[in-house]
Amino acid sequence: NNPFFGTFTGLGNTISNLTVNDTLPIAQYQFEGASYTATNGQLGLFGSVGQGGMVRDVSLVNASVSGGDGMQVGALVGHLDGMVQNAYASGQVIAGSGTPSAYGFANVNAGGLVGESYGAILNSHSSATVIAGNAFAGGLVGFVNSNSIVNSSSIANSSATGSVTVGANGAVAGGLVGEAAGSGMTITG
Repeated sequence: NNPFFGTFTGLGNTISNLTVNDTLPIAQYQFEGASYTATNGQLGLFGSVGQGGMVRDVSLVNASVSGGDGMQVGALVGHLDGMVQNAYASGQVIAGSGTPSAYGFANVNAGGLVGESYGAILNSHSSATVIAGNAFAGGLVGFVNSNSIVNSSSIANSSATGSVTVGANGAVAGGLVGEAAGSGMTITG
């Protein structure tokens, strides 16, 4: 888990036909606020964007991103602690199911743009189709969490139009966000 801490400015350019396929689980943990959570990896154009990192002004057209069990999967970013701004994704995101790992239970978080967010998503859109097993899955972001001690998650002026399909047994799906948790979070139109 080596997050990107820089600034990626796409200058309004489009990346077409991106393909990322990684179903090999690599058990690891990540620090979130005051605790550690288990994961089998983060997958997207950027696997993980750390606090202070930014990805902006870029479009992914006809992306195909596939991750395995226990992974955080998004077309643009798998795990976000920083910021995504003025971004767009179309195509397909596929993820597996939550599973036990060496560090505890690893949930699957799958989103059309971002898999899991503890950061900010601004002026962004996804029309990507999201397909996952026993997972938290959303058209824009699969799982949003906010720990007001460390950070405040936000989604502003963003939307999603792609379909979201999940398996049974406790899976959670949403048109914009699969699951939202924590305090100090804002979602505005």
